[in-house]
Amino acid sequence: MESPSRESPDASIASGELPHGLTIVSEEALAAPAPGGSKLRERARPARTYRKGMIADVPLMLSLRGSALVRTLPWATLAGGYAAVLHTQVGCQVWPSFCANGNPQDGIEGNNSDNDFIFMHTYAYSAILLASGFGLVMRLNQSLGRYWEARSAVQSMASKWCDAILMSAYMDEEADDEAKLREKESAAFARCLLHLGSLLHATAIHTLRCDRSLDSLRARSPSRRPGEQRHQSYTAASWFDGL
Repeated sequence: MESPSRESPDASIASGELPHGLTIVSEEALAAPAPGGSKLRERARPARTYRKGMIADVPLMLSLRGSALVRTLPWATLAGGYAAVLHTQVGCQVWPSFCANGNPQDGIEGNNSDNDFIFMHTYAYSAILLASGFGLVMRLNQSLGRYWEARSAVQSMASKWCDAILMSAYMDEEADDEAKLREKESAAFARCLLHLGSLLHATAIHTLRCDRSLDSLRARSPSRRPGEQRHQSYTAASWFDGL
């Protein structure tokens, strides 16, 4: 009975196979049509990309992507047309309660028949402002609550990972004279653990932000690193500076 051949990891990867029966899928294979004829769905893009700067709010207000104006525009157009028809075609004789500041007799007698039909009374303004004000406040409150919920979840994720890294590094400290001889190995393990934890956090934030390039994962220049030392180590929490 022949023994199974043992290939190196590099050779297995080069052949397109990974250990435990895993295979490598290329980008061309992902973009190719599925057996049913449809393509695989790409990763969802963020709902909106916010830019920083003095005039960054101007493109945000003019953008229709992700805005509620697109959904409300048809209904607003119908309401505006209905109001225009009432204003131009309906007179005080048809609907006298809205003429002459709420006094129907003035409109019927013709004393104030030349007055405008719509918005002669402040009740129409108060109803519209009340509804729009409550809708705006509730919508902003809901959006702000969802934002802070997501932001708190991201902060909790980073703090849990930071606790795991700190506890792992603490448990690896030397406890006796014999363990002190391996101080260099312990320091190397702590640096490797910190690097892997920072990379884990960076890839998670990169996925949440839906960045289109890997530039945000590159090492920072010495001028952008926190502190005065050139090669100072910084924890995973420093990745929040890029948000």
